[in-house]
Amino acid sequence: MNGSSGKPKPAPKDLTTAQLKEQYEKLKKTHSSLREENASLKDINTIALREVSKVDDEMREAQETLRALMNHYHSIASSVEEEKHKPIHAPQRHPASTSGYDKETIEVCLLYTSPSPRDSCASRMPSSACKKKKKKK
Repeated sequence: MNGSSGKPKPAPKDLTTAQLKEQYEKLKKTHSSLREENASLKDINTIALREVSKVDDEMREAQETLRALMNHYHSIASSVEEEKHKPIHAPQRHPASTSGYDKETIEVCLLYTSPSPRDSCASRMPSSACKKKKKKK
């Protein structure tokens, strides 16, 4: 191109036919190379568009999942809020229980302070020994 006029430069008149053919072959190779690059870019573009479409689908699924989780959260939160305003009732004693607790076993802790004449064991017991005893019904 010639400066600001935008017109192509005229070919020098002193080029031989062989030189013109050589330039023509170079231009053909460049043109062919550009076509191959263009085809590669189209392939890359197609692949990129396919990947973008997959990401869009995944984003839609994630948004739907998030919406469902938020709805679930709000329903739980409203249930908790309702439960906050309900009165709390003390646990009821079991009618057949003398201690007030409905347990199968009762833990009994024995405190050993001094040897007893009935204690035939020579060794000392620990300060407290816990045994589990089945509660009789």
